[in-house]
Amino acid sequence: MRSFIILVIVAAAAVGGWYWYKGRQMAPAEAAAPPALPAEAGPGSSAGLGEALPPPVSEPPAAVQAQIAAAEAAWAAAGGDPATSTQGTSLNQRYAEILRALYAVPGSEAYQQQLVDTRLKPLADIAFFSRAAIVDDPVGLFAVHLVAAGESPDQIARRYGMSMDLINRLRGKARDDSNLKIGERLKVIKVKEGGGFQLDIDKSEYRVDLYCAGLFVRRYLITLGARETPTPVGKTKVVLREWHPQWTHPVSNKVLNYGDPENILGPVWIAFDSELLGKGGIGMHGYTGPDGKMRAMQSNGCIRFENHNAEEVFGTISPPDRAPTVVEIRE
Repeated sequence: MRSFIILVIVAAAAVGGWYWYKGRQMAPAEAAAPPALPAEAGPGSSAGLGEALPPPVSEPPAAVQAQIAAAEAAWAAAGGDPATSTQGTSLNQRYAEILRALYAVPGSEAYQQQLVDTRLKPLADIAFFSRAAIVDDPVGLFAVHLVAAGESPDQIARRYGMSMDLINRLRGKARDDSNLKIGERLKVIKVKEGGGFQLDIDKSEYRVDLYCAGLFVRRYLITLGARETPTPVGKTKVVLREWHPQWTHPVSNKVLNYGDPENILGPVWIAFDSELLGKGGIGMHGYTGPDGKMRAMQSNGCIRFENHNAEEVFGTISPPDRAPTVVEIRE
């Protein structure tokens, strides 16, 4: 019996030693793997660490991998719901920098999308689409405005470089609501101070990423110009925002009012600077014509959104005389 016990102990030690040895062999490879992110998260949720992202075809540069590791450590340190933590905007800034760095990494599209779905969207939902006040913002972009006598939503919005649509969204009100109470506390964004908005348009992925002062706001699917009328590439800026616009038919030159069945422009028109882009009549809008599917090449050169997304972009970015919206269109 004593001999049997000794044999069991020796066997257990051997098996344990084998697992320890294999673990030592695997450790370098595991250390080199990209940090894990969760596979999925619901809208507005803050998922914890989980299943690893699919690796990019081309490995991100070491500097980007270091950014990812640091951001993931900060996400974990933020606690149970990082999106509502005091570090929410700081986390958004970190992950937004990573996302933009990954644009140049071939094969990273799946990684980018998971970063958007599980990290950036929950953070942006709280910051840009909710009434939740952000006090002592570590990035310095958000503040609380105390309403004084005689102030209107549009006056306050202009002061900070915002659109009235955006300040009312953050109040939980309709876009044209002008009722305020003295002493009311409003969530505001110092857009003008932060340098305005940025739109990154990737034609190969049929998507637009919207940023405010470098913080991620939203990713949208789009439709682009047809092969005969391609969407131009280059850097430009928004020069006009128009609600319920007229549309001039490109063939007949007939001017059609909003609501006319022949007016396919949708609820908004956002025009680009034609001199900077090298082509006139290019901008962003919705669509009310036939076959309005996304991820297609069907327009006359413009960027088409689903109508509710076109309205959302319109309501987020500022009028050009309040704060700039710079645009980059890439193949």
